[in-house]
Amino acid sequence: MTPRELLDCASRLIALHRYRGADANDLIALLNRLPRRQYGQWESLCKEGEAGDELFFLLRGAVEVLKEDTGGQERPLGTIKAPAILGHMSLVDRSARSATCRAMGPVVVATLDRAGFDALFDEHTAEGSTLRRLLAASIADQLAQANAHLRDLIAPADGDVSDAQVMTVKGHLRGWHVAEPAR
Repeated sequence: MTPRELLDCASRLIALHRYRGADANDLIALLNRLPRRQYGQWESLCKEGEAGDELFFLLRGAVEVLKEDTGGQERPLGTIKAPAILGHMSLVDRSARSATCRAMGPVVVATLDRAGFDALFDEHTAEGSTLRRLLAASIADQLAQANAHLRDLIAPADGDVSDAQVMTVKGHLRGWHVAEPAR
């Protein structure tokens, strides 16, 4: 990628995940520390159920996100277009991949493996701070989107859904025993 393309990518990624002190140059410095990988059409970046040992900064292209249904059939969940961050939850919570991500054409990613993630996350540098803040903003955005989606799924005809109702449904979906909210 040219320096101008990388600046555009970093600026757009920050615009998607705003955080205090955001600086495109710090994100560029972070991205320049990471190895790049290219994928061709239909190549998998990661597969559902596998160990998540790296995160991906999607710099160019788009990936399709797929999830297996109860019959074992892969079903498309959506498309993620560059710039984006993928696979970071597996590094944060050490969970298996929750979905498969497959290139929808030529894709370029910057990768950060677990050892690099752990080291960079602890660094007291602009790049370490950028990683921590960008991840926090991304995870907060994902949580807000998930809560909005849950609200849409359970919304009664009048559209009035309390936060307690959303949390009850979320708990049930995670398999927790959750007391029903008082009415």
